Amino acid sequence: MYYFSVEQKTKKELDYVKDEPKLLSELDLLKVLKTQWYCYLSDINLLILTDSQFISQVFPQSHFDEYAFRYLVETQNSCYVISDKVEKKSEKLFRVVIDSTWGIESMIHRKLTTVWNPDQRFGEDALRLIRWLRLVNVCNYQLLQLDKTNKSKKSESWDLEKTQLFDFSSETRDSIKKNTPLLAHVAKERIKEELCKPFQKWNPFAFVVLLDASGMLPILFPALAKTKFVDQPIRYHAFDVYTHIMLSLKAIQEINPDYLVRFSMLYHDVWKVQQYSAYDNAKTKEEKQIIFSWPLNHRESSPVLMHEDFSALWFSKKEIETIERYIHEHHTPGEILNSHPNNRIKKVRKLYSEKWYEMVNNLFDINIADRLWQENPLQNSSDLTDSYYLKELLNQLKNSEWQFEMKDLAIDGEELMKHFKLEPSRLVWELLNQAFDRVLTDINDRNNEKEIFNYLENYIKNRKKAE
Repeated sequence: MYYFSVEQKTKKELDYVKDEPKLLSELDLLKVLKTQWYCYLSDINLLILTDSQFISQVFPQSHFDEYAFRYLVETQNSCYVISDKVEKKSEKLFRVVIDSTWGIESMIHRKLTTVWNPDQRFGEDALRLIRWLRLVNVCNYQLLQLDKTNKSKKSESWDLEKTQLFDFSSETRDSIKKNTPLLAHVAKERIKEELCKPFQKWNPFAFVVLLDASGMLPILFPALAKTKFVDQPIRYHAFDVYTHIMLSLKAIQEINPDYLVRFSMLYHDVWKVQQYSAYDNAKTKEEKQIIFSWPLNHRESSPVLMHEDFSALWFSKKEIETIERYIHEHHTPGEILNSHPNNRIKKVRKLYSEKWYEMVNNLFDINIADRLWQENPLQNSSDLTDSYYLKELLNQLKNSEWQFEMKDLAIDGEELMKHFKLEPSRLVWELLNQAFDRVLTDINDRNNEKEIFNYLENYIKNRKKAE
């Protein structure tokens, strides 16, 4: 199917139409095309050509012939509209669709199929396997967005007719499943580019579901595929690991457009397969406690699996490091919420100083999406008031303060060593961190040299006593 925009020299759009245009439905449009092999829709300035003879007449030697077009419309009286509200406009351009393979029929019936044999087409370029899934993903996303807009305009009189979404023809669907192993021969950077597109703009949740249904998930995201049917403690999670991850992905895409945040949601719990397996085999209380520390804790080791799978897909070092930070820190907002309310602003300020505003805000979004689909019966996880409070607190800090960092302390390492007569050592770094941690509680009153040195003198005395 090819599209052309052609300059129109006529002053009025309907000058060459004898009768009033006829209203067409989608199915009527197909009947007209199968009867006379072309159709002109005047309300949207669109000419559809499906027969090679008419195509050669209107485009002799690949150049548009306006007189041939006029003759075609006038002699056959082929002028229709697809809207009952026709506005006669004078436009400089109209569009031409050349559709000798009847792609328009697939579009109307919402059944996408390849041109000729699907096995041959996918064999020519296996990347088409992913592109076809992405095409369905994009089409359905745009249809649903349009449907949502239309329904908002009809809030008082709902149209009960559901929007029909795109699917594959059964022949094409079977061919995709059969030819999935061909992806092994496609350059990884080309695959990575196709995977990122739906995560950047469209519907990543639906796209991953299509990858799973087509048998591509174990090839592209092996660690994620292994989380299927892995049960979690029911008192903390109502779903298996894979279902929780997918529902969390669906939640994050509604609130955060960053594709790296969405990918981190896809892999934030993948190590739970190994963690729960080890937990089942643990016999003593001590062994079970070890599981929740490095390296068996999923927060610590999920980034390892992510690194393996995303490196294989040729994600850049910077992209992988960013996703790794999100996964490693995805429990941090929860830890802040579990701390004493008086300490929360200090902890958010410290996180803000270390991670920058955008990353901290993304972490809070990850926390919201993660908690939303825990369905924890003991912690009321669906009440996200406290999580949204953290986002509000972060914005307040951004608007009322600057991003306070270690370099903003009233003292530096050299001044500290001079004051306490210390040599460069780990103790100097420890004292700087203690001072930084204290100042974060009250930047205005505590970030002065005298206040910091008085505090550190007491800290050193107590430290010596403890030793």
